[in-house]
Amino acid sequence: MSEQKNQGSDSKVDLSTAKVISETFFVSASRIIIMVLKPIRAFFLGRYLGPFLYGIMNIATPYIQILTLSSNIGFSYVLMRDIPADIHRGNRERARAIFHSAEFLVIALSSFWYILLFIFSKPILEHWAHQPDALVVFRVYTLMIPFLAINTFYFAVFIAFQRGKQRAKIFLFYGLLSIIFPILAVIWKRNVALVAGGFVAAELIGSVIFTIMFRKKVIPAFRRLSGYFATGVKKLLSKGIFFFFTSLGWNLLNSLDRILIKFYLPAKELGYYSISILFITVLAAFSSTMGQALIPSLTAVRAQSNDGAFRRQIINTSRIGFMIIVPVVVMTYVLAEDLIMILLPDFGPAVVLVQILIFIGIFDLVNHVAKASIVACDRGGWLAATYIFCAGWNVVWNIILIPRMGLEGAALASLSSYVILAAVLHLLMSRFSGVRLKISHLLMPLLFSGIYLLLKWVLPELGHLPELLITAAAGTALYLLLLIVGGMIRSGDIRRSRESILARKEAPHVRMALKGLSVLEVLVRKLGRG
Repeated sequence: MSEQKNQGSDSKVDLSTAKVISETFFVSASRIIIMVLKPIRAFFLGRYLGPFLYGIMNIATPYIQILTLSSNIGFSYVLMRDIPADIHRGNRERARAIFHSAEFLVIALSSFWYILLFIFSKPILEHWAHQPDALVVFRVYTLMIPFLAINTFYFAVFIAFQRGKQRAKIFLFYGLLSIIFPILAVIWKRNVALVAGGFVAAELIGSVIFTIMFRKKVIPAFRRLSGYFATGVKKLLSKGIFFFFTSLGWNLLNSLDRILIKFYLPAKELGYYSISILFITVLAAFSSTMGQALIPSLTAVRAQSNDGAFRRQIINTSRIGFMIIVPVVVMTYVLAEDLIMILLPDFGPAVVLVQILIFIGIFDLVNHVAKASIVACDRGGWLAATYIFCAGWNVVWNIILIPRMGLEGAALASLSSYVILAAVLHLLMSRFSGVRLKISHLLMPLLFSGIYLLLKWVLPELGHLPELLITAAAGTALYLLLLIVGGMIRSGDIRRSRESILARKEAPHVRMALKGLSVLEVLVRKLGRG
């Protein structure tokens, strides 16, 4: 009976913008909560461990990132594209088959990669990272690869079945464990291997919960799928290969700078750089979630040849994304020194790195929105080529700039790679779908965000904490007012937001959100441009 109920409820894909907003809201809210806590965890660990030991712990991070997505081989994008299409056509059995095939492959590949990395960990640390004393920490930390790969796989699957709220609850629970366990470990004993073990334990628990809850809530029973399983494997390997190179390029783009930093510079420098990267994690989480939430609806709309709806989804998503991300980027740039001096005074060299890297957040939103449209247009080969090219660009400029400019050279190389990636992906989106983002949707938030710079300039010297609190609070209030007066926030946005959460109006946090939307609606009616 429960299976029939699920089939009925999932017989069609919800193509509305409200659904995209709803999926993005819950998933992004949970990720943003965790991503805000992750820097706090990092600041806590940084204070206890210091730059050197924190750098030692992060030697394994780029290898974990590369091999986790190499365990996926592009399956996530195939799942987010093909599962909604099959469900929308009423072929739920084929959607189930794709899921089970991908799950099997992810588990097998991630286990293989970890075993291989375990075998070669000693020569890697001796001849590349130049840190042989980090062997135990490296092997313990990289043990999370199979569990992290499974969790990443379920991130995509819950989105593909449009179950963002369920995914958000699970992610929030085990994400909190990934915050708590390492902190408890470092309080108990100042041992980097023990802290790494805390990360691994949290990922393991997350894998167990995701697996159990998915089968309970989405696919209650594992039935024989006759020939569909082999068909699913074949489809994943044939269609996923382009997305694999896309994912590989993205991983190299985000990982090789740290590998090269450790090759050229000591562990302490890697510690500074690893802290600075944390400031863009919230933005990256929001952008990637928004892009993932777009894929199912864009795919279904594309199948119906509804070009108008396709364009509206992309334009509305990017407009709302820019309104949220741009002020965070500018505010972080303005307050970077205050943040570092308050939280981690021993990591002073990270200030300038934060001020360079934070601008990646703006270009990353363009990347994810454009990538969603290109995936929906089934142009994975172009994506792969673009990401691999930008990864190569990043490597070349890191090799050139790190010996000459140190950490600032690595940050500039990474930023330039994202700028080029955004430009090329936007060009490809325009070519394949005919959609271009509106420059005014970026420029107006950028102009209004100047209020943070103005406040920082006019405020007297009050100390790091008072300046941070006043600039952040007053700047955000004035920025929101300028958005309303400038017509960037529209009554339709408020209506769609209300529709997306109205079904859960009994929940306390939803009631608060509805009250906030009512206040915003009054302001838009009185101050907006209509």
